[in-house]
Amino acid sequence: MTADIFSLEQDDKPEHLVRERLLAAFRGNEDAVRLIYDIRAIAHTWDDLIDGDKVATPAEIHQAFTAATVGLNLNAFFRQHAALITPVLLTGILNWHAANDLEKDGREHCLDVAYAIRCAVGDVALLCAFVTGGMAHAQAHAAQLRMLMQQDRRDHYLNDFKASSANA
Repeated sequence: MTADIFSLEQDDKPEHLVRERLLAAFRGNEDAVRLIYDIRAIAHTWDDLIDGDKVATPAEIHQAFTAATVGLNLNAFFRQHAALITPVLLTGILNWHAANDLEKDGREHCLDVAYAIRCAVGDVALLCAFVTGGMAHAQAHAAQLRMLMQQDRRDHYLNDFKASSANA
């Protein structure tokens, strides 16, 4: 498969296509897809609660906490591969903390690094493709998965950062 670069910038997120592409990358494994959706709910809500740039609704908070406390534990794919997935989640969380600290510095290079690492938890999707299909399969889907997991272009990220800094 040729890498089909599918950018999901800002509001350009047709969920049926995201799901379809995740299913293809994970060789039809519904539990792997559900894991990515649960991680996405957790990460987005956590970020919204910390940086305050978007108000998390009670429904989003409930969904994220349910996913974190129950969803992951009931997910057969996660349970089977927790020894592989957990360190990648931990690294993603540490990268997100580092990105927040780098943003406080505010220098251009710090913001470049923060932008590059703040969505590192998306690496779980690459790992899911590897677990479900092996190295060649994961490599064939890697670029597309990065585009699916990376939410903002650099210029959007920098504009949002500057706007939130001005309001702080």
